[in-house]
Amino acid sequence: MNAVVWQTLKKHRAAFIILVIFTMMSTSLITGNTYLEGKLLDSLVYSRNPRLFALFFGLMLGFSILRLVISFFTSHIQILTKKKTVLELNRKIIFRLFTKNTLSILKWSPTTLSARMNDDVTEIVSFFSDTVVRLCSVIVSTLTITAYVLSANAEIFT
Repeated sequence: MNAVVWQTLKKHRAAFIILVIFTMMSTSLITGNTYLEGKLLDSLVYSRNPRLFALFFGLMLGFSILRLVISFFTSHIQILTKKKTVLELNRKIIFRLFTKNTLSILKWSPTTLSARMNDDVTEIVSFFSDTVVRLCSVIVSTLTITAYVLSANAEIFT
């Protein structure tokens, strides 16, 4: 069964990689937008420069629109790829099980067997489409925040 799972996941690998890349871009945009909010406030309070304010406001607006577009495609890829992968895995596993000549399969009712397989397959696919993507997002967020903190003026912290 492991071969069937890995073969199916490899078939949808490109979609999962695109999903991870889009999620990392979205996380970077969220963190960058927070940084720009601080710069926007600085431009109002400290420098009182309307051009700088307009620049930061425009950048924030652009980041927000870009994040909205990326979010649409991320959700689209995540939902469709996850459903397709679960359906394909269920189909392959059921086909493999019923082509085997084992009596232990006949002990289960088809409904129970299908429900258990669907739950297990959904958990496996959810791990890759949700958990791994979330982990990459947290890593990017941590690295981005660390870069902002390290590049900040050291006088702020003293």
